[in-house]
Amino acid sequence: MESKYVIFALTLFVFLPIGTLVAALSSRTRDIIFFLFVFLTVFDLNSVDINFVSRGWYRMPTRGIEVSLLDFFAWIIILSIPLAQLMGKMPKLYRGRRGGMWPFLLYSLYGTLSLMWSEEILFSVMEWTKLVRSVLIFYAAYTFVRGRRELLLFGAALACALLYEGGLCLVQRYIQGYHRLHGSLGHPNNVAYYCNFTTPIVLIFGLTKSIPSWLRKLCLLAAMAGGGCVLMTISRTGMAVLIFVLIGTYMFAGFKLNIKSFFSLIVAFFILCGALYKVSDSFIERANSKGAEASERESYYVIAEAIVKENPFGVGLNNWSYVVTRGYCKAFYSADCVSVFNGPDREPEHSHISAHTIYGLTVAELGWPGLGLLVLTWCWWVLMSWQMSRWKVTELGSKFGVGIFFGQLGNIGEAMTEYVFRYQNITFVFHLSLGTMVGVYVFQRQQRKEKKLSASKNTIQ
Repeated sequence: MESKYVIFALTLFVFLPIGTLVAALSSRTRDIIFFLFVFLTVFDLNSVDINFVSRGWYRMPTRGIEVSLLDFFAWIIILSIPLAQLMGKMPKLYRGRRGGMWPFLLYSLYGTLSLMWSEEILFSVMEWTKLVRSVLIFYAAYTFVRGRRELLLFGAALACALLYEGGLCLVQRYIQGYHRLHGSLGHPNNVAYYCNFTTPIVLIFGLTKSIPSWLRKLCLLAAMAGGGCVLMTISRTGMAVLIFVLIGTYMFAGFKLNIKSFFSLIVAFFILCGALYKVSDSFIERANSKGAEASERESYYVIAEAIVKENPFGVGLNNWSYVVTRGYCKAFYSADCVSVFNGPDREPEHSHISAHTIYGLTVAELGWPGLGLLVLTWCWWVLMSWQMSRWKVTELGSKFGVGIFFGQLGNIGEAMTEYVFRYQNITFVFHLSLGTMVGVYVFQRQQRKEKKLSASKNTIQ
C-alpha cells in the first residue's frame, strides 16, 4: 500500500474524529482552525495534498482527484458546530432562508448532470470533485461565521496571508532576482488573481474605524503588500484590475476629504508612483510583445464558439484540452497536433493548454446553460454584497459588503483573460470568502429585522 493511502486513512479515521471532538469542546480550537482555514489558502499545498488517479501531464488546472488539508478543516468546522450545539457548548442559531446558496447549488447540480454527456468522464470527475469541495468550503465558512467576532478573525487571517505573500515577493524580487514573481502560488497570474480578489477585502478592514486599531494597521499594511505583489507580477490585466478595485473600494467606503485623509492620499500616491517606476521597464517590455499573445487569447473565444455550436450543452467539465487536442487544434493553430488523443491513461504527443478565459472555458465545457448558471451565481453574490453595503446595520458589516463587492468585480474582470480561477487556491479563497459574506449577510438581515420590529413596537407604545 502506498504511503499516501496510509496518510489519507489515518487522517480520515483518526485525526478527523479527534479534531472534530476537540473543536466541539473548545471554541478557541474552532477559532484556530478557521484562522488556518483562511490563512493556508495562500500556500501551494500540492506537496502535502493527496492525489488519486493523478494525470500530471494533462494541461488543465485539475489533474487528479485531490484531497487537501483545507478539506479536513472544512469537515471539522461543519461537523463540530452541530456537535457543540448538541453538547450544549454553543447556542443554536436560526439562519432562516439560505438565499445565497441556491444559485451555486444549481450550478453544482448542473455540473454533476454534465457527467452524463462528458467526452472523457475521468477528466470530468476530477473537476467535479473540486466543485463538490468548493461547496463544502463555502458551507463551512457560512456555518462558522455568526457575527462580528468571526468576521474580524477572517479579516486578520486574510491580512496575514497577504503579508506573507508580500514578504515572499520581496525576497523573490530583490534577493533571488526573479523578474516576474510567482510567489507561493506557482505562477505570476495566480498571485495577481489572488491578490486582486483579497486586497479590497483587507483594505476595507483597514478603513473601518470600529475595529481595533492594531487590526486596522495590520490590514492597511496587508493591502499595500497585496498591491505590491500585483505590481511585481508584471500582469497587465492584473494591474488594470488592481487600480479599479482599490479606487472603487476607497471611494465607496465613505471617503471624506480632511487633512488626515488628504495627506494619506498624497503618501499613497507617491508610494504608487515609486512602485510603478521600479517596474516600468518590465511593463513596457511586456506591452511591446502583447500582440501575438492577445491574438492567441482571442482565439480561445473563437474555439469556444465552435465547440458550443456543435455541443450546446458542452463537452463536460475539464474536457477542454482533451476535445481541442482531438478535433480543433489543427483548425485554429499552425502547430502540429495529434489527431487522436491517446486517452486518459497515456500522455499524448501534444495536448492543448486550457483556455485563458473562464467564460470561454465554461461555455465550451458546460454549454450555454452552464455559463448562464455561473453568471447567475456570480451576479447573485454581487447583488447580495451591494445590498449588504447599503443596509448600514453595522459599520463593519456594511463596509465588508463594499470590500467583497469590489473583490468580486475584480474576479469577474480577470476571468475574461485568465483561467486560474479553476486552480485550487483561487477557487477555495473565493468560495470561502463568499461563504463568509453570506453568513454575515444573514446576521445583518436578522439584526435589521430586529431593529425594525423594535422601532415598530416603540411607535405603537
